[in-house]
Amino acid sequence: MNAMTEEQRKAATDAALAELLTEMDNWDVDVGPNGMSIEAYINEAHKANEDQISDKNQRILEIFAAKLDSDQDFKRIQIVDIDKRNGAVTSYNPDTNTYTVSFCGTRAEYAEWEDNAIGLSEGSSLAQRNAAAYFDLISSKFGNNANVIVSGHSKGGNKAMYVTMFSQNRDKIDQCYALDGQSFAKNDVTKMKTHSDYDQQRSKIVLIAGENDYVSQLGERIISDEQIFYVRDSHRAGNEGLMDAFQNDHSVQYMFFDSDLAYETKQGPLGGVIRELYETLSDKLSEGEFHMVCRVLMNVMDGNLNKEELLIVIGIIAPHVSDVLYNTEAGQSFFEYLPVTLVSNEEMQNGAGKLAMILTWYLSLSSDSRIVQAFQAVFKVVTGADFVTVDMILETYAKAIKVYIAVKDYLYVKFRVGADSRYHKTADLYAAQSGYMKYNTDEIKLAAERLNTAAENIDYICNGFNFAFYLEKESKESLESGILNAWESGKKHLNNSSQKLRQVSTALSEIAEKLENAEVTAEKYGRM
Repeated sequence: MNAMTEEQRKAATDAALAELLTEMDNWDVDVGPNGMSIEAYINEAHKANEDQISDKNQRILEIFAAKLDSDQDFKRIQIVDIDKRNGAVTSYNPDTNTYTVSFCGTRAEYAEWEDNAIGLSEGSSLAQRNAAAYFDLISSKFGNNANVIVSGHSKGGNKAMYVTMFSQNRDKIDQCYALDGQSFAKNDVTKMKTHSDYDQQRSKIVLIAGENDYVSQLGERIISDEQIFYVRDSHRAGNEGLMDAFQNDHSVQYMFFDSDLAYETKQGPLGGVIRELYETLSDKLSEGEFHMVCRVLMNVMDGNLNKEELLIVIGIIAPHVSDVLYNTEAGQSFFEYLPVTLVSNEEMQNGAGKLAMILTWYLSLSSDSRIVQAFQAVFKVVTGADFVTVDMILETYAKAIKVYIAVKDYLYVKFRVGADSRYHKTADLYAAQSGYMKYNTDEIKLAAERLNTAAENIDYICNGFNFAFYLEKESKESLESGILNAWESGKKHLNNSSQKLRQVSTALSEIAEKLENAEVTAEKYGRM
């Protein structure tokens, strides 16, 4: 576990506080040509939000109130520039002659989710380049002897690191503090290494992440492990729901206790498994696949859900997710961590929580586990059906998706069916390689069978839980209504999934039959 010196801790806390200014709703206060004291700025931001103070804003205001109350020197900090387009706040501390340029996290209104995908898979995105341009402009106004710090959270942390490595005035930077910031695309790292000041600039970067932060685990890192510090998440003392807990793992305001940056700890299991998964996908996927995964997942975060693309992406990453979860130390640590998180959360003590515990247990089972093998034998005797684990379902689904992609490519090559530009490109490539192609329809039929089997497995799982709840009700006077309601809701989704799988299975079978008929006709009357 890395630990900061007191000097490092104070500097990191100041940088984190500067970034926290950008996290308030309606934070782009007009500071005028002469700037504004930080106390006045916070008061103005508070007024702009007082009609509806969110939990996030309330937490941030509490942190600043504690800081202003305990540190009189902090009141002398001036806000000298606000740049809404770049999500930047520049502050100045006259006592230390230090300018701090801070960047906020992802903003959907500026299409920064899509920009995240580009910065992660291609490199040098528009937002990154704009951040560097802003720094070059604002830093040209700093005195030659001024100390300069850049900081940011999440995407802002990535911007701060990008500015440190790519801006024209990067030599002015004394320190970069990236809070939960993702790293870079491989292309950008390759470019950085051609700079004569590569080692000098990257030595200025400090990455500070929440113990279970997941965003900071993405991207190609250019810093050593000694430059990374994990801090405790103060929200662990709260009683928020599971999804809120997940969201708060990536919230800068929960990296503070009172007005000080939280103390160091070791990396948590969630961050560890995300890092393992990122490195696996980055290594195993093709460049095109990796870019598609980044783009689609960021679109999902932005609320732009393309169901077909998402299904393809799940198929691409499924075997690798399974491998990381079941065959790595990080995956096993994550499974050990999940139940602890559920049990310690007050909102998970009801029936829904108990159901979540059961599903967590099911998720953690590996197909080569002795427990599973014994259970499969009993399950087969009792039900006459095969019991499958999540890793087996992921493997089946991944194979089916590969066939699905191939069929779409084939249909475009043969019949020019399909309007998606991605398939046009792939199909044209195939067509250039071979003027005449036959497709093995046995693979399509096999995929159809696997999808149908997956649907049957879902049905067996539903029937198994129904039977378990029936026994529970028979053995007790009453069964907690929460768990029954949660199960009924979950069962609807499972039944819907089963129905969709059967529909896709039927469609694949029909495609196989039509392709076979088409090839018979083609061979009879000449090549297609």
